[in-house]
Amino acid sequence: MKVLSGDKKSGAFSRFFVIIFLLVFILLVTLWFGARTDSGRDLVESKLSDHFGVEVSIESMRIGWPYVLVLDNLRTFGLEAAGTAGFSVYEVKLGWWGRWNLCLKQLIVRVQDDGDGNWKPDSIARIGDVRDAKIIDIVHLTKNLRKKMRLRVVDSNIGWLDVDGVEIASARKVGFRMLPVHIDDRKMHYYVLDIHNAIGLALDGGRDMRWEWLTTPKTDYIELPGSGKENDEREMMNDEDS
Repeated sequence: MKVLSGDKKSGAFSRFFVIIFLLVFILLVTLWFGARTDSGRDLVESKLSDHFGVEVSIESMRIGWPYVLVLDNLRTFGLEAAGTAGFSVYEVKLGWWGRWNLCLKQLIVRVQDDGDGNWKPDSIARIGDVRDAKIIDIVHLTKNLRKKMRLRVVDSNIGWLDVDGVEIASARKVGFRMLPVHIDDRKMHYYVLDIHNAIGLALDGGRDMRWEWLTTPKTDYIELPGSGKENDEREMMNDEDS
């Protein structure tokens, strides 16, 4: 039986990690250049179109710092026309740091009543439920999502249309953030919701509204008082993945 010395074992481990590093490096470089090609963009457009069940286009795609996939001007077909359901995002950033990190800038969403009490497009129909939702309902709507990712929505608008395409409710300049945090050893999720102007929503209508809260495995909603101000709880919070 052949016995390896300590030095030989160390050398074998070193070579193994060098090979892994080179493979990862090659993969990252390949993705870096592939993201900028037309074929790469076409592939992502096709996958998103299949996922959402509607035709989706992307103006450009690239890898941004610190290695995140960036999609510019993602939109569904025909959204430019007034009274048309669909969505667009000026910029999408998707990365991985322990979990998925998704940032949507200048998201525009319009859902439409199909006449049977449902919202379309089907793939984003749950956005329609937000019209009648309270804060606790938003917690429940995002329950599965928060297990998979951090989410940030910046400077966005949501519109609800009737069967004729007339807007019956809206939320303007919406900001939303959801991320895992911990206070001492207790794992929680931190939420922030900002709405500059709301009409026709179950949430209190008006201007410059802000809600901040925590969720825990046992408690769905813990309100954080003093919106826009630092308080003891907020100062103790740390990003769970940091």
